[in-house]
Amino acid sequence: SIDGNPSGAATVRIRGVGTLNDNDPLYIIDGVPTKAGMHELNGNDIESIQVLKDAASASIYGSRAANGVIIITTKKGKDGKVKVNFDGSVAASFYTNKIETMNASEWGLAYWQANVNDGLNPNNNNVGYNYDWTYNKEGNPVLNGMTMNMFLDENGTVRAGDTDWFDEITRTGVVQQYNLSVSNGSEKGSSFFSVGYYDNQGTIKDSWFNRLSARANNDFKLFNGAVTIGENFTINRTKGVDAPGGVLEHALEFNPNFPIWAENGKYAQALGAYSERENPLSMIANSKDNEYTQWRSFGDIHLSITPFKNFMLRTTLGMDYTQKEQRFFTYPIENGKVRRTDSAAESKQEHWMRWMWNAIATYNLEIGKHRGDAMVGMELNRQDYTWESAKRYELAILNTDYMWPSAGAGKQLAEGSGDGFSLVSFFGKVNYTYDDKYLASFPIRRAGSSRFGRI
Repeated sequence: SIDGNPSGAATVRIRGVGTLNDNDPLYIIDGVPTKAGMHELNGNDIESIQVLKDAASASIYGSRAANGVIIITTKKGKDGKVKVNFDGSVAASFYTNKIETMNASEWGLAYWQANVNDGLNPNNNNVGYNYDWTYNKEGNPVLNGMTMNMFLDENGTVRAGDTDWFDEITRTGVVQQYNLSVSNGSEKGSSFFSVGYYDNQGTIKDSWFNRLSARANNDFKLFNGAVTIGENFTINRTKGVDAPGGVLEHALEFNPNFPIWAENGKYAQALGAYSERENPLSMIANSKDNEYTQWRSFGDIHLSITPFKNFMLRTTLGMDYTQKEQRFFTYPIENGKVRRTDSAAESKQEHWMRWMWNAIATYNLEIGKHRGDAMVGMELNRQDYTWESAKRYELAILNTDYMWPSAGAGKQLAEGSGDGFSLVSFFGKVNYTYDDKYLASFPIRRAGSSRFGRI
């Protein structure tokens, strides 16, 4: 995961980094294209992965394949008796490379040296350090002693401390996953069923992600295999809480002599020159209830007909639907330049609907040392996205059981929007091989998008 969150998807770069749009490849899962997140699907259901990175192989998918194509085939039932598989694992995750930070004494020494180097008086500081220093006979600065104020503020509300902020906000993560599958196959068809559970307690405290998944893949052969009809379908529920943005940066930069807690038992906030930063543990506490729940159903139904040898007609109708619900909570922050008196609750809903239909004809021929295959087809794609949000301020009770927009008494916001596009494509390809030494490929494609006006 590039962002360190337990829900983060892997970053895949096939053709490097471009400057237009995103750089993610196009995924073709059982014939259905998608650029949505792969971490929501159960990787244990994957049978094989093929990467298409050359222009000729990817050309039939158009501009969506500019960053490469990854073809994923999920598991099918194999001929033989009913087969039941179960696997489980528990693993630990932790930082392999940790930036070592200074403690309060080391930070104070570095602060003194930096001020002396700049010709400034290090005692003119508002972070609680007092220095006894002078110049020796050679004119070099010498630190005789260093003390720290008991309290970092005049009101005695923030007691000086010695905090390893990186250590305080991180932990050893625990990853669990369990998968159960049942499969069977015969000359009349195949069946594959699976259920899975995945849980990742992140390395940032209070960040977590879990996934429940179920899959059913079935194929039925009719008329001695001349006709095959089947479906691939998976439904997944994911839940989680992401770490607040920038919390690691805050922890690495936060002054080690600031304590976790103020004298009133609430999270201490930075003072003086560091007051624009929120206490990293306060950031985590204020984000830990922003839990989301997401449902994703993905699959297809397909029909293949082989009217005569080496010629096949195949049509696929695919669907990828995602619904996400999340609540966001705004809590007051006690002091500093990040001081916030507002409280608010927001409820947000998001919906993605993607569907596709294609029809493809293929023909294979082999005569002596000559071997060739041809493919021609068309595909329709449609994608729609909508979202709506309701937010209300001034909540009397800061408890998530009661923090709903209707419980607020202040300003209220209602927002939402949607967008979508359609794509129609016609494509073809001819491959020729002679003596397994000489190869030639001739692809062609024509496409139209609703994002462009009529010519």
